[in-house]
Amino acid sequence: MSLGYTYTSMRVLTDTDNSFAFQPRHLLKLSTDYQLPGRWNRWRIGGGLYVSSSFLARSGDTVTRQAGYATADLRVAYQLDKQASATLSVTNVFNRYYYETVSGVSNWNYPGAPRRAMLMLRYSL
Repeated sequence: MSLGYTYTSMRVLTDTDNSFAFQPRHLLKLSTDYQLPGRWNRWRIGGGLYVSSSFLARSGDTVTRQAGYATADLRVAYQLDKQASATLSVTNVFNRYYYETVSGVSNWNYPGAPRRAMLMLRYSL
C-alpha cells in the first residue's frame, strides 16, 4: 500500500497581465496491491484513489474553476505460470469528467482521461 499527500500554498507576487493558474491545494493519492492467500495465490487485486481539492485560474476578468473531484482505478492480475501473467486495469472507473488543468482562456482547459481499460500480457524469459 502507498499513500501520498501534497499540500500546496501559493501566492502571486507579480501579476503584470492579471493572469494566474492555481494547482489544487490538497492532493491525496492512495494505491494498494494485494496477493490473495492460499489456493488463490495466483491472483492479485489492487486499486487506486486520487482526490483533488478545487482550484482555479484567471486571465483578465475570466475566472475558471474546477471543483474538487476523485477518481478510482481497479486492477486484477493472474499469474499464468512462472513466466507469464495477465493484468486487467481500469482507470477512472466511474468515468468522472474533470479538468486536469484549467486556464482563464477556455482553449487551455485540459480534460482528464476518461474511463480506460487495458489488458496486458507479460512474459519474461
